Amino acid sequence: MDNYSIVGKRIPHRDAMEKVKGSAVFTSDIKLSGMLHGKILRSPVPHAKIRNIDISKAEKLKGVKAVFTAKDVPLIKFSISPTWADKLILANKKVRYIGDEIAAVVAVDEERPGVAGTGGVIGHGPEIGVRGEAGVAARQVTL
Repeated sequence: MDNYSIVGKRIPHRDAMEKVKGSAVFTSDIKLSGMLHGKILRSPVPHAKIRNIDISKAEKLKGVKAVFTAKDVPLIKFSISPTWADKLILANKKVRYIGDEIAAVVAVDEERPGVAGTGGVIGHGPEIGVRGEAGVAARQVTL
């Protein structure tokens, strides 16, 4: 073991002191001018067909730069292994689990994507629909 420079030796971590003191800067601490923030609208039900997604009101909100649904992203299936590639970036015709991604909102600050996402998810039996206006849905979901 003596001829190894790292294996079996105590190596100090470069960021150890900053982490211990609480002064370490993490990615979530970085704020840049012109930076946009995003949030994901997730399914509240374990399995359902998506009837409709109306993003018109969310797109009109001040500060909202973009709203994405499955129509706006490639319908390419992926996974941690190509063998199991069965997941879309955003749910297209159905959701398969609670938390499945339905839509994404991009805005100028952290609060606005949540406001845009207060459109409800309607849950009726095995089908759901996403609307852009708040208060119309039988089931509310907030980003």
